[in-house]
Amino acid sequence: MAIDNRKMLEEILKIGDSVINVYQNIKEKSKKSLESKVNTDLDKHDLRALRMYYEKMNPSELQPGPKKMITLFSAHALKLKIYFRKLGTAKRDFLNSYIQRRKATIEKNKNITKSFEERYERLSVRHAILAAQYNTQHSILKHHKEKFAALRSLQKKIDEIQKHFCEKMGILNKMAKDLENSQMQVKKCEELLFRLNKDQEEVAKNGKQKLKEENAKRQQMKEKVESLKLELYKYDVELKKTLAVESSTPSLSLVKAKAQSINLQLLETKRSVAIEKLDHIDLLLEKDERYLKAELPQKIYECIVQRFKKNLLMQRAIQNILKCIDDEMDSVQHGYPMDFSRINIPTIFVDEFGEI
Repeated sequence: MAIDNRKMLEEILKIGDSVINVYQNIKEKSKKSLESKVNTDLDKHDLRALRMYYEKMNPSELQPGPKKMITLFSAHALKLKIYFRKLGTAKRDFLNSYIQRRKATIEKNKNITKSFEERYERLSVRHAILAAQYNTQHSILKHHKEKFAALRSLQKKIDEIQKHFCEKMGILNKMAKDLENSQMQVKKCEELLFRLNKDQEEVAKNGKQKLKEENAKRQQMKEKVESLKLELYKYDVELKKTLAVESSTPSLSLVKAKAQSINLQLLETKRSVAIEKLDHIDLLLEKDERYLKAELPQKIYECIVQRFKKNLLMQRAIQNILKCIDDEMDSVQHGYPMDFSRINIPTIFVDEFGEI
């Protein structure tokens, strides 16, 4: 009987300890709770009943025994009863506080859900507005992209047109410069043409005058040459007669001396004519050189070049004739007869100004 009571007491103690642990956990959780305060302390009546039981007991009375065990069991049973009662109260208070807290949470969640539903409706409306704005902005962006592509193509065309315009402007500037140069050339050509016309008039006037003078001199020279040739022919006839007689007389040497002097006079006359013409050609060549150094139109330049070449050839021909005249004068001085075929003074051509 004592053993069974002891086992029962141990089981009751274990159950009491577990109940105490549960009670303490509930007490700690209730202390941590902010919404409910569960009163888990023992009241004064419970403390007085427990104190009465424990004061009656002393260490000798707590020894093993059937009565003492029953007394200790009664004390623990009373303590367990009190704790069970307190545990029920604490559990009830805890559940009530939990229910209230849960109700408050549910109400709060309802309010939150309602606010979220309202916010969702507002956000749905805002989303619809933003979707419409997005579609509008997307269409505007697409239109802007198309416009930008068109502007880029237009810019490329403008760049090409500007490049072509710059090239044309460069060509126009070059043409303007060429026009200015051409105008300057025209002015110079007009001045040169005026000078050429003036020179042409002077040359034509002087040429006619000189032509008359030269024709008169030529006629005089022809008459003088003819008379000299006639006189020379007479002296040649006399010389042949005297040579046929084959006699060395003082008259033969006299005839030879007269013939030699006439030949020298004739050569001197031809030499003076050739020198005069050579001086005139030198003046013409000097004037042509001045014209060739200036900037002239192509046609006038070609005419002056042609005239210059002709006068240059004429100068060389007259120089050769002068050399022939000098050779003939040397041969006549040494007693040889004169060769008239080598001496042929040409006329002078002055291009478009006529023949002098």
